[in-house]
Amino acid sequence: MANTRASKSLLKMSATEARSFFLKSENYFNNDLPEYFNFTSLLQVVSKYIESHSDGWNGKPNSYEKVNYKILSNKDGKYAWRPLQLIHPALYLKLVNAITVSENWKLLLATLSSSRDDRIQCLSIPVESLGRRNRKAEQILKWWDGIEQASLKHALEWEHIFHADIANCYSEIYTHSISWAIHGKPFMKKPENRDDKSLIGNIIDSCLRDMHNGQTNGIPQGSALMNFIAEIVLRACDKELERRLSKDNVVDYKVLRYVDDYRILTFSEDVGEEVLKALSETLQEYGLRLSVSKTRGSSNVISESVKADKIALFKRGGLDNNPQKKLLFIHSHSLEFPNSGSVTTLLTEFYRKEFQKDGKLLDVNALRKKGTIKDPEILISITVDIALRNPRTYPICSAIISALLKLLGSDLRLKILSSLRDRFERHPNTGFMQIWLQRISITSGQKFGLGMPLCDVVDQSSPDNSSLWNSDWMNHATLRKVINRTSIIDHVVKSSMKDVIEPREVDLFRNRNDS
Repeated sequence: MANTRASKSLLKMSATEARSFFLKSENYFNNDLPEYFNFTSLLQVVSKYIESHSDGWNGKPNSYEKVNYKILSNKDGKYAWRPLQLIHPALYLKLVNAITVSENWKLLLATLSSSRDDRIQCLSIPVESLGRRNRKAEQILKWWDGIEQASLKHALEWEHIFHADIANCYSEIYTHSISWAIHGKPFMKKPENRDDKSLIGNIIDSCLRDMHNGQTNGIPQGSALMNFIAEIVLRACDKELERRLSKDNVVDYKVLRYVDDYRILTFSEDVGEEVLKALSETLQEYGLRLSVSKTRGSSNVISESVKADKIALFKRGGLDNNPQKKLLFIHSHSLEFPNSGSVTTLLTEFYRKEFQKDGKLLDVNALRKKGTIKDPEILISITVDIALRNPRTYPICSAIISALLKLLGSDLRLKILSSLRDRFERHPNTGFMQIWLQRISITSGQKFGLGMPLCDVVDQSSPDNSSLWNSDWMNHATLRKVINRTSIIDHVVKSSMKDVIEPREVDLFRNRNDS
C-alpha cells in the first residue's frame, strides 16, 4: 500500500519534473473549485502551440488590463477580500518555460537552498503528493508537522515564542525584488544589468508585470507557481535575517516560517525582540512589512504553539448528538474564531457523521430511516449563515446544504435554491459561493452566478473562454482561438454530477482513490 504521507518537494525535482508539476490543473489554480473544472487540456494545448511557434506570445500584454482573470474572494464574510487569479495561459506557459530551463532551474534551487546552520527553517516550499492524499492535503500536513508539532517539540528547548506575520504579503511583493533575491541587489542595481533580458530574475519580473498592466507591486495569488515565486523573495529575506543576526552576535534563536507566518523561539524576551527588530528591517529592504496586529510574544511555548480555536475546542469537549445542536455549536465557535481551520474541521466531521456511513453517502431513504434530522430547513438556514461568515467553508457548507435539500420536496427545494442565490448575491465578493451553489443546482435548471464569467463558462454548450482572459494583446490569432475554444470544463465529469455533493469533492483528507 502506498504511503499516505509521501510527498516530494519542488526543491528535489529536476527542471523537467518541475515543469510537469506546474502544468497540472490543481497547481495552475490551487483553490477549491468543483471537480468538473480542469485546466490540464488548455495548458497542454497552449504549450504545444508555443513549442512550435517561438513567437507565440508576441505582443505587449503590460499595456492591457484584465489580462488575468480575477476572482474576488471574501476573507471575513464582510468587506475584506483577496484577489485570486487565473493567470493568462500563454503568460503562465511563458513563465513556466523560462524558470524550468535547466540552468535557470539550478540557479533558482540554489537561491532557495537552506543556509549553513539552518536556524531559519522554511516549511512552505510546494510539494507533490506521491501517496493517496492530494497535494493540498500534503501541504497542510507539512504545516502541521513543521510548524505546530515542531513548536510543541521545541518547548523542551526554548522558553519564549513570538508570532509574526507579513502584512498583505503577495499584494506587496515588489517585482524587482525577485531579481535582487536571485542575483543580488548590488549586481542588479548596476545599469547594465537592470535591462539584461537573459537574466532569469528580469524574465520573471517582466512576466509578472505583463500580467498586471505593467505594475511592479504585487504578484498573482492562487497557483503553486506563484507560491514558488514568493518563496524566492522570502527565502532571500531568511538568509539576510540570519546574516544580520550573526553580525550582531545573536545566535540563540530558532525561526520556523510557513510562507508569511513566522514563529520565533528564543531563551529570553530580549532576544525575541532583537529578532523581530532585525526581521522588520530585513523585510523593509524588500518592500515588505510586519503586520502589527498579528505580532505577539509569550513565555508559554506550549499554549502558543496551538491555535486558539483548537484550544477552545478542547475546552468545550465533543459535539452534541443532536444535529441542530451540533450546527449551533459550530455556528457559535465560528463567531468566536471566524474563518479558522477548526470551523472547516467541525463541519467536515458533521458531514461525515450525519450523511455518510463507511465513507459513502447515505441515500434519502437511509437518512429518513436514521431519523436524526428533524427539520432540514432550519439546518440549511444555520449552515448558510456559517458559510456567509466563514468563506473558507464554502465547499463543505455546500455539501451539507446539498444533502439537506434532498430531504425536501422538489418545489420547496427549488424555492430554497432561489433564496440561497438571492442571499449570497446581496453580499460582496461571494463569487466562490456562487460557483459552489451552481454545483449544487447543476441538475435543477436553476442558474447561479449570472454574469460571473467562470459560472457562465460552465453553462455554455460549447467552449468560450473569451470572457476570462483578455487576449487582445496577442499577435497570433490562432493562439487566441486556441485559448478561447479549449474547454476548461470536463463535461464527462459534469454530466456525472449528482444533486448531493460527494465526499471526494470536498473532503480534503479523503484518500484520492476512494470513491
